[in-house]
Amino acid sequence: MVLLAAVACRKVSPEEQIAAFSDYFNEHENGFVDKLEQLDCTKRTDYLTLVQANQLGATEVWLLDTDDSRALVAEYRGRKHKKDTDPQLSLLTASLDDPQACAAVLAVMEAFKKMKVYPASTLRTAFYSPAAEDAATSGLHALHDDLVEAGEVISYDFEISSRHGQAPGTFLIEENPMFVEHFLREIPPYFTPLGDYHFQQGIYPNDNWPLNAATYRYMLDGHALPHESAAIATLVFLLN
Repeated sequence: MVLLAAVACRKVSPEEQIAAFSDYFNEHENGFVDKLEQLDCTKRTDYLTLVQANQLGATEVWLLDTDDSRALVAEYRGRKHKKDTDPQLSLLTASLDDPQACAAVLAVMEAFKKMKVYPASTLRTAFYSPAAEDAATSGLHALHDDLVEAGEVISYDFEISSRHGQAPGTFLIEENPMFVEHFLREIPPYFTPLGDYHFQQGIYPNDNWPLNAATYRYMLDGHALPHESAAIATLVFLLN
């Protein structure tokens, strides 16, 4: 019994966890994308609220709604959260008019719950309304104002898109060049078993992005959501 307990409590290596992500997503189709595609943007927030509150175990879900912008935020408490202390925050964001990106974010959070993966920092998902005149950031301004009002600082924003940005299979890192240099040395080898992925330095600082934090961007292939979700889950896991 002692031996079995020791095996059960054995720390899983990053390589083992990433392989488990790959196996999980190979066996699970994304069940969120069809539903999201059937709903218009005004109804998607209702669906995203119900799924995250009832199925994915979000500890809190709230809507930031103004005259010209909207952002739905859900919080998933990190394992290092202590009472009366502010948790480290990380964001996963996607535009409400991009159902494939929204579905990929939901799939990652579902995988974390079912696989019992508990990131160190608190994760927040944010699904935001696109702006009519620019690069789909309107709802992010509402999110930025909410963070400032609460006095909260995020460690990074991981932006998922299927419609614009860099070439598929490429992670764009908008972060201090010195950090990116270390990142490019340490992180890419973990992705080798998943396929051909690329990492490159992005604009830093990016004054066109409303959130004042390091930003990681990934443009997924909407025709390969399970495979792409494994890559997204892997980076979230490694960053946390």
